Amino acid sequence: MQRLAAYVLAEVPGEPSQSQGAVDTIIRLHRELTALNSSQAAIINFMRRRVKQQFATIEMQARLIDRMAPSIDSPTTKPDRDVVWDRVGGSSVPS
Repeated sequence: MQRLAAYVLAEVPGEPSQSQGAVDTIIRLHRELTALNSSQAAIINFMRRRVKQQFATIEMQARLIDRMAPSIDSPTTKPDRDVVWDRVGGSSVPS
């Protein structure tokens, strides 16, 4: 326990930040790091879901453009995808 307390004092910046014993300090640090890791994991999972939603939206828009392309100009000529994308309100063509 002494070695762990010495390590925390020497290696963890700002510790001890509260007036408590070594064991309580280590327990508090563990709880804080666990909460931080949980928060970071929640943020990462949220961002992954958003990215998947964005890709699904882009795919849906690309399929819509592909379906609309033959009907925009003459039935024998498929217009350029950039032209179709502009007509449906896109700001740039998805790749």
